[in-house]
Amino acid sequence: MLNRLTKVVSVLVILTMLIPAVAMAAPPPQDDQTIVDIAVADGRFTTLVSALQVTGLVETLSGEGPFTVFAPTDDAFNKLPDGTLEALMADIPALTDVLTYHVVPGKVMAADVVNLTSADTVMGEPVSISVDGETVMINDSTVVIPDIEASNGVIHVIDTVLLPPAEEMMAEEAPMAEEEMMAPAVACDEDYSVQADDWLSKLADKFYGDPLAYPAIFEATNAAAEADSSYSTIANADLIEVGWKLCIPSVGDAQALLGGEMMAGEEAMMEEGAMEEEAMMGEGTTYVLVPKNLGNPYFDSGNLGAQEAAAELGVTVVYQGSSTPDATEEIQLLNSLIAQQVDGLAVSANDADALVPTGQAAMEAGIPVVSWDAAIAPAGRVLHINQATFEGIGRGQAQLGAELAGGEGQIAILSATSTAPNQNEWIKWMEEEWSKPEYANIELVATVYGDDEDEKSYNEALGLMKTYPDLKVIVSPTSVGIAAAGRAVQDADKVGQVLVTGLGLPNQLREYVKSGAIPAFQLWNVVDLGYLTIYALDAVASGQIEGNPGDTFEAGRLGTYTVGEEGEVLLGPPFTFDASNIDDFDF
Repeated sequence: MLNRLTKVVSVLVILTMLIPAVAMAAPPPQDDQTIVDIAVADGRFTTLVSALQVTGLVETLSGEGPFTVFAPTDDAFNKLPDGTLEALMADIPALTDVLTYHVVPGKVMAADVVNLTSADTVMGEPVSISVDGETVMINDSTVVIPDIEASNGVIHVIDTVLLPPAEEMMAEEAPMAEEEMMAPAVACDEDYSVQADDWLSKLADKFYGDPLAYPAIFEATNAAAEADSSYSTIANADLIEVGWKLCIPSVGDAQALLGGEMMAGEEAMMEEGAMEEEAMMGEGTTYVLVPKNLGNPYFDSGNLGAQEAAAELGVTVVYQGSSTPDATEEIQLLNSLIAQQVDGLAVSANDADALVPTGQAAMEAGIPVVSWDAAIAPAGRVLHINQATFEGIGRGQAQLGAELAGGEGQIAILSATSTAPNQNEWIKWMEEEWSKPEYANIELVATVYGDDEDEKSYNEALGLMKTYPDLKVIVSPTSVGIAAAGRAVQDADKVGQVLVTGLGLPNQLREYVKSGAIPAFQLWNVVDLGYLTIYALDAVASGQIEGNPGDTFEAGRLGTYTVGEEGEVLLGPPFTFDASNIDDFDF
């Protein structure tokens, strides 16, 4: 089983590092970089990154290979019939089969593929191969980018997800299955009125002993509401209101609604292959590192440092988050982790104040909480691991933006979400800096929000350039936004006319720095931020410190750190990257 899981993680890591499908020719070989190195630098294959998290295999990151991967893009996943992707994400063994169906042992280049009629996959089922002129088909999928070489294999990008026979039948039946699920003959074993401190996973834990069984209450209540308007209709599983009438099905009916899955306990988690949850239920110390969202190269880099610290400390660090940067989804996840009694939480907050009650609930349950990158308000955590001071980052961004504008002209800000606490603080200090007399000729024309989503950030950047023809600089203090803005400037053929700066990763932005779209940007060492976060959390969890101002602790290779006011631990000052130094860094 372990060997198979190792292969699956290798497949998933390969899949997450792919270049965009718009390129029709293979890039130069990446023989000097491991698959993990390249994976960290590319955050646009979010579905595959989410699949990596859902399968619970993110920590293994092995895969010496070599492997040949037929890799579907996000667009390929979007072509699946309605309900198929959701069903796969909820069925760990099926998702594992699909992912391993895309990988063939050994390194098979395009020149070799065209001489084959089939290939045996790691999953065990063969794929068919056909060639028509220059078109290569894998089952019903077209190879759109061949021969993307890495140090441990080769990738051929495809435009359609390959489904093993069993999952292909499931995809064909998905619409019918969904209709059947919407109107089951389920009796309400108990009616329940929502209280002020309720959420669905908490109720699932109360009635079934498994917080992950909350979809049963969701489905049963909505089914009951169709026949009886006294029951509430739940549109969003994260949002229920006081006084709502819910339908609580029996354990048997709940199991039926969940597709016969067992609920509660370690046995269910093992059967589903949920290695992360199994680790959290087992012996040893387990911390959970929670990013704002998965599929974000910035947070993935932090996780590399967290895993380095975990290995040195002899603890397990699980990297778990939601697919979108949303506070309600983050709260739902944290409630589930609290119910599982993990040993510590390190959270990058999507909303500083909204997470306070959840953080307090964790600490009341004996689970220490620290925040990193984006702070939970002090009442909801013990420490905050800050990459640098808000003022230092904000003023630095403002100064760099004004310098790129030549001291005058229009500047716009492309931020993450409107509630992101770190971005909002940085923007406050940018505006403060630009209010100085020396920046009297700098005009801040707009602040827009891309919600840390690549496509939305890209479109917002295009919108800024269209709305403000004289725009000189876009400042984007978010790794997703700055890359999207750099790409937008290049695509709009405005390199040199509109300059982009902000906060980002060297590997992610190297091509834009060299093209001139992003002449300079700033950041701290994100790997070190994740590393320091786990050392700080362990210092609290092990009783070395209480988190009071003046407390000191050792953080491995980073040395000694001192806790400041309101529990702040400061990593250090930001660094400016430009064409003169960017090739000196690899993260």
